[in-house]
Amino acid sequence: MIESEMRKLDPEELINLSETNTSDFRWNRSNIYKVAFEKYEKSGEKDKAEDLRKEILIFDLSTHNSPEKRFDSLMSGTTDNGEEWKYPDLEKHFPKEAIEYYKNRANVTNNPILKARYSDVIWELDRDVDYARLAVSAYLDCCPIYFTNEWDHELADSLGRAIAIASMIKDQSLIDKSLKKHYEFIKQLVEKRRFRYLLEIIESILNWERKIGDQIDYEYLISIIEAAITDYVLNIPDSFHLQRSFLELLVKIWQIRKNEDERQKIKIRIAESFIEEAEWKKVNYPNGTWLLQAFMKKHCKHIWI
Repeated sequence: MIESEMRKLDPEELINLSETNTSDFRWNRSNIYKVAFEKYEKSGEKDKAEDLRKEILIFDLSTHNSPEKRFDSLMSGTTDNGEEWKYPDLEKHFPKEAIEYYKNRANVTNNPILKARYSDVIWELDRDVDYARLAVSAYLDCCPIYFTNEWDHELADSLGRAIAIASMIKDQSLIDKSLKKHYEFIKQLVEKRRFRYLLEIIESILNWERKIGDQIDYEYLISIIEAAITDYVLNIPDSFHLQRSFLELLVKIWQIRKNEDERQKIKIRIAESFIEEAEWKKVNYPNGTWLLQAFMKKHCKHIWI
């Protein structure tokens, strides 16, 4: 929904839109609250406007997706006076009263996209384990929504974040549930031939090998990786980089399994991929011969093993 259409709605309708809509606002959910905030501010309803300011701040946070620091400022810089500024500022904009507001929102909303954001921010800023568990469940509830929307980046991100939080709090039942969801959506993505974000989903499993190693079906993952590579080879001619990314997952698997012979075989396949790509570019790109020489010089370290 574009902003001009949102401005036709009253604030309560806008808030209900955010609560119920899970198929739009992929990148800009905070825009709903910004429009409603302006309406409340214009009508002089300061308390309601302040609540919406909190919504804007939490949805304007940048997501880095690392176990150490999930959330960060969207923007930062220096004023003309030399003072540093951040927006949102994690130290200034999220006081205790804001955290309490988000806790209430996390408990009352039925939208898993909202619940995941509230709960995860609470977990990161307040280290409340109850909300860590709530965040894991909410992220897993988001997965079928994202799959249906074909938001595969968000699907992979939610799976990865769910198992990361579950592992951080050492909740074995949530770890098991998260891992099960990984396999469930790997299967569904393969059925739809949406291979791209299998990279992140499989890597998410391998990243927690120390905690779930005995539950990882390595042979299944190897078969999925090989299927993805084959599909790219047959259907997308200039997909060498993605093919090598999947091959790197195989390198990691064989390294985990301490099989140096198989690991070296994959390294050879990676080297051969660079040569194949160079030859393909020679034929299919303008100035292909010059490009071949430059490409081979750049990547020769991958060829000599």
